[in-house]
Amino acid sequence: MFIYNLKLNKKVLCRTFIVLSLFVVFFIILYSFYVIFFKKSQTCDSYKNNIIDLNESNYTNILKAANENIDSYIGVKVKVIGYMYRLIVFNKSQFVVARDMKLNDSSQSLIVGFLCESKNAFKYPDGTWVEVVGIIKRGKLYEELAILEVTSIREVSKPKHIFVNPPGKE
Repeated sequence: MFIYNLKLNKKVLCRTFIVLSLFVVFFIILYSFYVIFFKKSQTCDSYKNNIIDLNESNYTNILKAANENIDSYIGVKVKVIGYMYRLIVFNKSQFVVARDMKLNDSSQSLIVGFLCESKNAFKYPDGTWVEVVGIIKRGKLYEELAILEVTSIREVSKPKHIFVNPPGKE
């Protein structure tokens, strides 16, 4: 029969635990800084060479992502179909390429869309369905937001599905 006599030094155990805990916290903070400041968003980098084609399932997800992380989406080319929507505060070259986002199963909806800038915007009256191709840039209306600098705009017929899904729902 073996008997082990093991003495534990509480001071040494406590110090070891504290040092190990500090190392874990340090590496978590270091990794967080890396992710926040140095790691590039892979979702928008994959779009840099292509055109993002917004449709009813990804419309609000891309819109939300572009406005929450404008720097990652600057220079990304977007193609979107929506209707012309203007506010009084817009100048002649500004409009929203808008869609209606269904809030729930009832008839409640909300107008969402990219603010666009185009020299030819005045040619299309409010409510006209258009296909807009543009490049995302940083802009400001009431606050900083992603704006589409329009490279081409053309009138299209009203799509079959006029409503878009809320962010996170596809």
